[in-house]
Amino acid sequence: MNDKRKTTGLRRDRDGLSRRDFLKRAAAVAAAPLIVPSSVLGLEGHTAPSDRVTTAIIGNGSCGGGVHVPQDSLRDDIEMLAVCDVQRDRREKARKAIEDSYGQRQRPCHVKAYNDFREILARRDIDAVTVVPLHYWHSVMAIMAAQAGKHVYVEKMCSVTLGEARALGDAVERYGIVLQHGTQGRSGLYFRHATELVKNGRIGKVLRVEVMAVDFPPVRPGRRGPVGAPMGRGKEVPVPDGLDWDLYLGPCPWRPYEGDLDVGGVWFGSAADFGIHPVDSAQMVAGLDGTGPIEIYPGGTGGYERLMCKYANGVEFTAFKPGDPDQGDFGIRVTGTEGTIAVDRGRCKVTPAYLDRRPVGPDDWRVDPTVSQPVWRAASSVVASNTRKGLGDEDSWGWLAAHKTNWLRCIRTGRSPPLMWSGHAARRRSAS
Repeated sequence: MNDKRKTTGLRRDRDGLSRRDFLKRAAAVAAAPLIVPSSVLGLEGHTAPSDRVTTAIIGNGSCGGGVHVPQDSLRDDIEMLAVCDVQRDRREKARKAIEDSYGQRQRPCHVKAYNDFREILARRDIDAVTVVPLHYWHSVMAIMAAQAGKHVYVEKMCSVTLGEARALGDAVERYGIVLQHGTQGRSGLYFRHATELVKNGRIGKVLRVEVMAVDFPPVRPGRRGPVGAPMGRGKEVPVPDGLDWDLYLGPCPWRPYEGDLDVGGVWFGSAADFGIHPVDSAQMVAGLDGTGPIEIYPGGTGGYERLMCKYANGVEFTAFKPGDPDQGDFGIRVTGTEGTIAVDRGRCKVTPAYLDRRPVGPDDWRVDPTVSQPVWRAASSVVASNTRKGLGDEDSWGWLAAHKTNWLRCIRTGRSPPLMWSGHAARRRSAS
């Protein structure tokens, strides 16, 4: 018995560490200060892991893989858990880009790549998805994501038909998710500044709104397939390894693979493609959010669309008017009884200029501060900027980052993005 008591604390395990040595080392570790990175605790501007929104990106092409993946991988307020694309090389490229970005900042990475977006929707640990496949998939995926309880950022166009748009609006309301449409001009400083000027009566009563023609090719009727399906070269060829052709077509009528994934065949023209950007900005700047036109007169020449609309308050709205040399792409002009505002992605010009010399004050009407967060270098130069700024794409993509910041804030607070469903809201009111 005595011998046994003397040797109890000296017994060694297989690696030669005695119980007494183990207890000494454990005590030393307990006494030492615990050092953890500030990012783990959410200090120094970092977001604590428990507060991050977990996300996935569906569609890893030129916009999804070329814009959303690199931007989102640098965000501290989200945790990217998945990417998805029907082309294997694209999804693997996106996955590696996220791993590399996280690795450079010594941040753990748990991203997985998927072929079928439904596997992402089935994951309970993913809070939100960015939907960036080809146009004809947008509303279908967004509705399915809402049904799965995921918040949605859907790139333009959010739908191909009015019926799809209304179904998407219904799904957002029914399932209580936060949806943001990818019209990032709404979160740009120039358009926000113009909105504040109009709302505070600087140009008087709004009379007329003109949306300038977006400088892209006209509609080519012979190139458009059903609901925007891709057009091939006329001869069926084997589907290459790494491409899920059935999922690529999705809701489109089936057709054989002809070796052509050229999205040029998906072009819908100014009205339904890039024209969505200035039209949405014009609605906001002119104070027409939450309403829709009561009269629409379609037209156009030479393949370029032109729509003339009239609103219940008497405002005349024209899209798309040929631009003047001083007006850039995505530009709009709002004319009031006291003056005019011309705004695009490079400047906000007010005529006469004195209407913009007094800054919008704290007692004036202001755009909801949660609409965007200034994240680019032009943030301090917007007031009274009556000369064109040489702003590049970095600033336009800065608007996208701000737009997504607004979406993420709304997810955390339970608020809705500011009037992203103007027409849907108007229809709801008229039906009640």
